[in-house]
Amino acid sequence: MKWFIALALAAFVTTAAAQEKRQVKLRAICFQHVNDIKKLHAVSSGEDATAVEFDLFTTVISDEVAAVAMNGVLTFAVPGEEEGSFKTIATAKAVPGPRQLAIFVPGEEGGPAYRCFVIDDSLKSFPMGSTMAVNLSPVAFRFSIGEHIKAIQPGKIESIPMARKANDRGQVSVVISIADAAAEGGWRAVNQTRWFTGTDKRDLAIGFIHPKTKQPTVNCYADSPGWINEG
Repeated sequence: MKWFIALALAAFVTTAAAQEKRQVKLRAICFQHVNDIKKLHAVSSGEDATAVEFDLFTTVISDEVAAVAMNGVLTFAVPGEEEGSFKTIATAKAVPGPRQLAIFVPGEEGGPAYRCFVIDDSLKSFPMGSTMAVNLSPVAFRFSIGEHIKAIQPGKIESIPMARKANDRGQVSVVISIADAAAEGGWRAVNQTRWFTGTDKRDLAIGFIHPKTKQPTVNCYADSPGWINEG
């Protein structure tokens, strides 16, 4: 009898865990549209199933929507052929905390349209004035932003403090390079520009090897979240 009770309790715990839901606040950015998919739904299943639509912008981060993480995972889908059904496009592990920023990049040839990963969108993790540098490539990227120089290893994310070394217009020099043994100094620049610096915005910079062109690409987004006064 004791073993039966133990198994019943284990089954109950497993079932409860399998249905774990967590309310989150979600925003998104899309590296490049694939198959003309410009909107997605954040979906959850089971009782009180949800399907919240949001935009996939390629130049600005989307507005915030309420979403649900199931077992620590966010699921993104498009409407299916049958009414009320959905086809999963991508999934991603949710980060701790309520604020989630989902980044969508093109999937591999023959695979799902998008790959997605999520970073912490809170001001504690991503403060105003800073740059969140993300390396989605299999080789190292180096981010030189004003006086700050940081090499980001494959699959890593680093926060770079606000640069203070600015010109008279409040701009800082930005050079983003990829590791290249054949290049002088071992780094080859793939993006050179100037950014305005200040605490009225924060920047997201993503290094990526495009699955079709196989060329290193960097997308940068200036962000001033609408919920800034909420913290």
